[in-house]
Amino acid sequence: MTNQREGINSWERCSLTRKGFSLKLYKVIKSLQCKIKKILVLFLPKRFVHIIKNHLYAHSMRFDPNKIYRYCGYILPYTPTRPIIHVIESNSYWEEGLTTTIIEELARANVPNPLVLDIGANVGLVTLSIIASCPSVKVIAFEPAPFQYSLLEKTVSANELMDRVKVQKVALGQSMGKTQFSTHIGIDGSGLDGFFDTGVGGLPVQIIVDVDTLDNWWISNHSPIVHLIKLDTEGSELWVLQGAIQLLQACEPVLFIEISPEWLKHYSYSPSDVFAWLKEHNYCLCALNGQKLTVSQLTLCMAECAGNNFMARPTIGQHKA
Repeated sequence: MTNQREGINSWERCSLTRKGFSLKLYKVIKSLQCKIKKILVLFLPKRFVHIIKNHLYAHSMRFDPNKIYRYCGYILPYTPTRPIIHVIESNSYWEEGLTTTIIEELARANVPNPLVLDIGANVGLVTLSIIASCPSVKVIAFEPAPFQYSLLEKTVSANELMDRVKVQKVALGQSMGKTQFSTHIGIDGSGLDGFFDTGVGGLPVQIIVDVDTLDNWWISNHSPIVHLIKLDTEGSELWVLQGAIQLLQACEPVLFIEISPEWLKHYSYSPSDVFAWLKEHNYCLCALNGQKLTVSQLTLCMAECAGNNFMARPTIGQHKA
């Protein structure tokens, strides 16, 4: 599973450059953007300035006819999520430690046509890293936020990846239904959407999203064998796991899970509760280097800012260490 696309991250001229009105409109929006923001600050409350600023960024990027970005060799539609772009311009991968470990785990498992669930896929950077390095892998990407979902769909379509990546516009949780979801428009927090506002992504927009359980999705799709699950849902990871007990028992997938005290403080559980749940359901929490962790070591890792991404292996069955 060698990465034939590694290092191919770059800006380039779009081969389908649109001229005329779109180019002129883009230039006008960009030139007025800073001036408008300065004027708004003088006369409007901060929350309205923030909302208008995000809309201006979104429109200016929407009409940019000149640039696309290639990530791992794949076309990535240019988006207002510029903090993400800035990171991947200087690194091989988005969240390189996480994605590299996932790729190594898939190589170690050495199973034909592995199925990966990318839960909290955002615009698909982890998904693209995986499929670029693992030619036989297929990914189901779950992303309920409309902005990120639309970009992920465009990425899949632009690269003709429909046979390898399926995108699901649904949130996953402990029960089925509809619920409120905090999302963001523009550059400030589009990677920080979730059931609760984390408070670090600017002013949220509250929307209603469909919620499914992973077990219901799995059974409805004829109970496929799932080899690996990546979970990054801004604090609701335990809720997702609580709705996936049948899948976990049947498939025993390796889990890659974010455990962030910053996000969990908005929920009714703590990192130690996540650790305890995993242990109760026959999973051993490990650092990305494979070291098994106790709950005190988990707390120490997070206190030392050693990262919030962890691996959990089943302690029974075929993956038993």
